[in-house]
Amino acid sequence: MQFQRISLFFGVGLLLLILTHRYANLIINTIIPLYEWMVHQIDYRFDKTMLYIANFQGESYLQLDVEISQPFWLGLQKIAPTQPIYNSTGMAVANVLQPIVLIFTIVLAWPVKHCIVLIYRILCALPVIVFLMLFDIPFQLVNSSWQGLEQTLKLNIATTKWFAYWSDFLNGGGLMALSITGGLLIIALVDIIPNAIKSTALNVNSATLE
Repeated sequence: MQFQRISLFFGVGLLLLILTHRYANLIINTIIPLYEWMVHQIDYRFDKTMLYIANFQGESYLQLDVEISQPFWLGLQKIAPTQPIYNSTGMAVANVLQPIVLIFTIVLAWPVKHCIVLIYRILCALPVIVFLMLFDIPFQLVNSSWQGLEQTLKLNIATTKWFAYWSDFLNGGGLMALSITGGLLIIALVDIIPNAIKSTALNVNSATLE
């Protein structure tokens, strides 16, 4: 029984890896407008930004091009570029889709008695996945952009910003931990907690009848 469950998780995860790889461009292009909005919320100092999918040596990357041309403040110091400064950074598409694979693997492979419960899980998983993706990739791309820009400006910008610490956390296994936690939380909300409440209510009714 234990082997069957492990095999199911492995099989579902492998199938999701294949599907996300096959439809990666469609998924990323759908969420790119949200990514662009999030980039501007994280850092207002980029005068122009462009997010797109680029192919390099057979691999797909989510690419962020940024431009800084207007003066901006760094703490109490005003920085005034004499000419527009550009930077381009990217992230492998496989890393972008990690929350989708991890969360849906847990949601779909976890034992279920009724199909309607599976539907509830999927509906709950969608906003959790979008939330994690918005608080992952844009932060990492912005941090990576500043790491490139600071070499041109000769300033220590990226490492002093709060999003640098968040990016380090995500790269250090934080994204995987958050994705697994999100998947288990969905199972708890959809399966465990309602069943526990129902069981408690039945026990209370039985005790009342006695």
